[in-house]
Amino acid sequence: AHLSRIVLRRKKDDVLRGLPQKVERAYFIHPDKGTMSCNGEETALAGDFTEQLEIYNTILYDYYRWAASRSRHRGKKAHSRAVQFLRLRQVVLDPVLVEDTEAESIELAALKAIAEERLKNDKYGVVFSEFKEPLRAIRNYFVNKNIPVSYVDGEMDSQARREEIDKFQNGETKLFISTIATSGVGLHLTRGDYVVFLGKPLKDSTLQQAIDRL
Repeated sequence: AHLSRIVLRRKKDDVLRGLPQKVERAYFIHPDKGTMSCNGEETALAGDFTEQLEIYNTILYDYYRWAASRSRHRGKKAHSRAVQFLRLRQVVLDPVLVEDTEAESIELAALKAIAEERLKNDKYGVVFSEFKEPLRAIRNYFVNKNIPVSYVDGEMDSQARREEIDKFQNGETKLFISTIATSGVGLHLTRGDYVVFLGKPLKDSTLQQAIDRL
């Protein structure tokens, strides 16, 4: 008799049945007031974000001017709308992504406040972003405070990535920082209690895949 191959497969709903339900929280930042808010509660953030707001308004004005010029002169060569939108996303995240500046970032300040509060409660966190520069800034901030973190980006080889993942999974570090592109299939961060996105991915599938790493 011939026995064909058998594949045993568990559905995701069956595996997650015993785990607590995930809770999503949206934090809103207010650079004009230097605060962030969530669920009706407003928290003051350390820093002066006036320059970041000025850079953002300048780029936004340039975008409006570009859009008006393109509507009048359709044959005029100009940056694509996607490029202009990307610059707006970047300056909200961290002004150094678009200019040579020392302007403070309110989004980085918000992440620091969120992570520090949870570190006090002995929680393990994961931080994802599409951009390396703000992640490196976050890594350096916590390292300078003598808080060990795990850091992974696309410039690291597979062995170095595995070492950083293992440190987090083994409880040697309480904060795992990684670019979204590096956190693809095969990465499991079951130690994590929460995940924070520095700049929400535009694709829902990319966002969900990153969340599912935990």
